[in-house]
Amino acid sequence: MMEVEYGSGADGAKKKEFEDGDGLENLDEEERAPMDTEGDATTQLFPSWDTYEPELKEQLTTLADYPVGQEDCWTVISSYFEEHGLVKQQLDSFTDFMENTVQQTINYFGKMEIKPKDQYDPSKPFSGNFTWKIDFDQIYITSPIVDEVATKDTEAEHSVPLFPREARLRNLTYATPLYCDVTQTKLDENGEPVDPMTDPLLSMDEDPKNPKVFPKVFLGMIPVMLKSNICRLYDCPDQELTMLGECPYDQGGYFIINGTEKVLIAQERMANNKVYVFEKKQPSKYSHSAEIRSVVENSSRTPSSTTVKMLSKGENQNTSQRIYIQLPFIRKDIPILVVFKALGYVADKEILEHIVYDFEDTEMLDMLKVSQGRDRISINRLETKTLTNFSHRNSHPSNAGLDRGGRADRGRARGLGFHRQAW
Repeated sequence: MMEVEYGSGADGAKKKEFEDGDGLENLDEEERAPMDTEGDATTQLFPSWDTYEPELKEQLTTLADYPVGQEDCWTVISSYFEEHGLVKQQLDSFTDFMENTVQQTINYFGKMEIKPKDQYDPSKPFSGNFTWKIDFDQIYITSPIVDEVATKDTEAEHSVPLFPREARLRNLTYATPLYCDVTQTKLDENGEPVDPMTDPLLSMDEDPKNPKVFPKVFLGMIPVMLKSNICRLYDCPDQELTMLGECPYDQGGYFIINGTEKVLIAQERMANNKVYVFEKKQPSKYSHSAEIRSVVENSSRTPSSTTVKMLSKGENQNTSQRIYIQLPFIRKDIPILVVFKALGYVADKEILEHIVYDFEDTEMLDMLKVSQGRDRISINRLETKTLTNFSHRNSHPSNAGLDRGGRADRGRARGLGFHRQAW
């Protein structure tokens, strides 16, 4: 039974009760929102509106205009934690790591070339000039297991399933083995596969066009988070958990390392490839700053941070707010115009088109005009200083064959530091 407050007037707020899924037809026609009207507001609230059932559409349309109070917010929060628990973010993060990140890391770093050196052992054949190419391909992950030594009942070492309770009692690590397909190719000095007919170290059965594959090579052990999708307690009913010696109210989200429970502390950081704009607390040298951490998607490289800063006006309101940029591996802040000039944008209008999207924004245009004028003066000063420093080096052997204009261009490039490797 649901009680809904759907309106108010001279007679006070009107309330009606109806069962979930039915009873909406009991509302008056004037009080019901039209079902056929799907405005922009409804589409924005429910992006998958077209996939909903007609009855659900009618309920949502009817309840869309009803106010939501503070008690309703707490009801939603309580329902979320009842359904997902307190450690869902930990479990989802570990699941994404095992299903995607591990394979992406193998694909990114899983290629190597090994060039052996001669051991000068007369008993061994001459190795020659060749290279071994090793590729790590598909990975395989199972549920946690433990290797048991040979006993009277078992003649050889064997693997048995490992459960969390046993790992705690025996001081074991609740982990799963990681296997990977490894491909081996022998290349000659030209980078081509070696023919087995000409190499005594290769088997005659090997095909140079089809490299040798070693399936499911053991790489190591990865600790498993309890209640994750590869944990042996995943989706176990309460009765089975009790039989296994586990608490039914244990939500998981931690590891067992050498019999001790370990928890990863979650850290909040800025997302990659997103622009964050901050307003600096005054008094400060800068009034605003925009920062982005750039990184290639699905890669393991370290993010590269770039920050754009705007100077504060200070006590004198007529002081211009110049814009600077802080680039990786460069300590000093660089004027924004200098960076665009280094990237090949010469015309001022072309630079403004990449900064200002609305040319009717006179405040921003005036700010950039002042910044452009000051930055242009800085560039001219750098060029004049560079030409002066290089004027006495005209006889240098590296300047042989260059006219005055060529030496000036070289001086400008060196003075401004626009080296290819720096950008």
